[in-house]
Amino acid sequence: MNNSLEEKKAYKVSVIVPLYNVAEIIDETLKSLDEQDFSDYEVLLIDDGSSDDTVKIVNAFIKNKPKFKLIEQENAGPAAARNHGLRLANGEYILFVDSDDLIPEFALSLMHQAAVSHQAELVTGATKRFNSEKEWFIPSHLRYNIAKPGEKTITENPELFYSIGPCAKLYHHKLVEGEFFPESIRYGEDQPFVLHTLLNAEKIFTVEKVVYYYRLRDGEEQSLTQSVNKDPMRILQSVFDVFDFGEREIERSKTEQEVALAYYKRVSDIEFWASLKAIVESKDSTIQKKWI
Repeated sequence: MNNSLEEKKAYKVSVIVPLYNVAEIIDETLKSLDEQDFSDYEVLLIDDGSSDDTVKIVNAFIKNKPKFKLIEQENAGPAAARNHGLRLANGEYILFVDSDDLIPEFALSLMHQAAVSHQAELVTGATKRFNSEKEWFIPSHLRYNIAKPGEKTITENPELFYSIGPCAKLYHHKLVEGEFFPESIRYGEDQPFVLHTLLNAEKIFTVEKVVYYYRLRDGEEQSLTQSVNKDPMRILQSVFDVFDFGEREIERSKTEQEVALAYYKRVSDIEFWASLKAIVESKDSTIQKKWI
């Protein structure tokens, strides 16, 4: 990162958390954010029109906690909530945390220290899934060795495309300045934003510890194919939209062909294949005739 990127901001880190009907579990997420061994940060809680007691619980928790700010908006989806947070963020670095997930107490300090000491515009770390009984590493992350620590670039490390969710990443604010999540799609809407950061970060650094825990609520399925079964037509259309956004970003970033092909392979291997599989398994001839 060039010295020109270093400037005084109100906080070292802004944490953006979209909220929607998470009354049963938001307290645990808030505690993990409050118990950080790092002091110079703000937490922007963007409530996306919750209809349960989420707002009430959050207000009770953040009382007398000036680092936490609750912002309410009408329901518009997670992309709109994250975008709202980006417009309000006052941190030199940005971190996204989903409202049902957790970060360990050292996450902010470790990632921020790595960003500064290695002059990295993007910092990543290892992640795990968890439920009420156990925790485990994500199989694709193990397969592609996503969490291997050290300095990286997307040209040398295209495996990073297999961890393209917005969380568990610390972004320098200049890397994401003027960049927003597309609000026109509801599945894979985070990919174009993260793709931009992977393609444009001059230096990426992966820390050596688990910095993020994705909650899998009891009763939820782990398979992406199973998760899209409810509305495969809409999901497949969203996958095509993700391809379109990705193609525009790749062209805008003047991406090398080899890197672009690695990204397209990732989308084909995971989202596109899962959507087609869900359509076939739906046994709905109307859907199958339309898309296959």
